[in-house]
Amino acid sequence: LGAEMTHGKGFLLEPLEADSTEGYTPSTVLAAEEGGEEAIAATFTSVIEPILHARCTKCHGSRKVKGELRLDTPEHIRKGGESGAVLAATAEEAELYRRLLLPLDHDDHMPPESKTQLVDVEIELLRLWLDAGAPFEGEFDLGNADPFEDLTLVKGGEGASVELAPSSPARDAAFEAAVTAVQTELVHVAPVEPGSAWLVVSFAAVAQDTDDAMVERLLAPLSPFVQELSLSRTRVTDVILPTLAAMPELVRLDLGRTLVQDEGLRALEGHPRLERLSLYATDLTDASADVFQSLPNLRHIDLWSTAHTPEGLATLRTTLADVTIDAGDSFEAEPLEVEPELVFTGDAPLVDAPPEAAAPAILEPINSACPVSGKPIDPRYTVVHAGRVIGFCCPNCPKTFWDDPSAYAVE
Repeated sequence: LGAEMTHGKGFLLEPLEADSTEGYTPSTVLAAEEGGEEAIAATFTSVIEPILHARCTKCHGSRKVKGELRLDTPEHIRKGGESGAVLAATAEEAELYRRLLLPLDHDDHMPPESKTQLVDVEIELLRLWLDAGAPFEGEFDLGNADPFEDLTLVKGGEGASVELAPSSPARDAAFEAAVTAVQTELVHVAPVEPGSAWLVVSFAAVAQDTDDAMVERLLAPLSPFVQELSLSRTRVTDVILPTLAAMPELVRLDLGRTLVQDEGLRALEGHPRLERLSLYATDLTDASADVFQSLPNLRHIDLWSTAHTPEGLATLRTTLADVTIDAGDSFEAEPLEVEPELVFTGDAPLVDAPPEAAAPAILEPINSACPVSGKPIDPRYTVVHAGRVIGFCCPNCPKTFWDDPSAYAVE
């Protein structure tokens, strides 16, 4: 019940049930619709419904209904949710489409950043369907768009225009051979997300054996496909940077703990796609600032343990106000609240109080000699008997006293 309250009906057993989206890709959805040289036509049932089911209905379906929105039937799609209608006269006006194009970290972006994102061809198919009037019956025209290509959308913020950029290169036998060659060298290579043409590549497992020649040999055939690349802790130098700069879709690049220098980094100047650069623990200096300022899509730089000066970092943070610069420097913060000084109340003695303070005055023994042993009493060992406090010399004597109090009368 707790799982269903938090995550929706059926959540607990969902992993044990057959996933009807298993094996889903945009091309399999339209496999029966391919029309050769003719314009390809499609229907809501054969094209759009599978996309919504694979990417949206786990949160907007019959089991879980976030934002009062369901996308599992035409009736619910027409109805919309708590934010209003999701359909409109054109794709650009439709909430269903607008949220797909928001930046990934935007609160309104859909699907959420933690979920599998729609690939570009799926977004384009939704746009074509919405521009055709979002028909739930009959066919809608795909025009000259080829859903079997990996179309790339230029995504922007709210109100940004949307246009098609050149599609990604075809993945053929040569591509598969190049991927196999990289994997054989124990280099990690995988799609950035299921169904995507773009790749994540990491040399972490073989970092100590990786040099410029190895990277050039393995990645040159895959250059058009690499979006995320990690060369951290490898032995690469400035020699490899022109090769990296030639990767047109490179978005994230990790060169931390390598031998790159300011001059070599200039090969990356003006790269149109780079969003994150990790350059920690390198010998880069303030002279690299021009490179950072030339990158139009830069959003994050890691610069801790470099030779940048505090003044240089301050200048960077001013000129690149929209870029997060993590240099490992911390700033003093004013405390929001300070715990007041402790004030002890009551008659109980403090933990570190001397033995003579252990018993409050109200419990002061009436005797000075132990009634059992006759020795001087220790104030720590007292009992109350017949309304009087009786002291003893040690912790053992009270036990003897309680066996027969009348035998140890205290005057």
